[in-house]
Amino acid sequence: KNQDRLFAEDKEMIYFRSKEELLNKVKYYIQHQSKAQSIVKRARLRCETDGYEYSNRIDQILRNFDKN
Repeated sequence: KNQDRLFAEDKEMIYFRSKEELLNKVKYYIQHQSKAQSIVKRARLRCETDGYEYSNRIDQILRNFDKN
């Protein structure tokens, strides 16, 4: 489900549902490198601003471990 994804489709992450769709997207982004780079930048920014870094995840795991 799209609403369950951590990243916005085609804005922060490129998703695919079949081998054919994957191939089509690879071909498209090879021809549109600037669009691919924009997605990369937005995904990285999302990771940095929403706490997806390893250190934050480790802290979260340890907090959950302490609760149990």
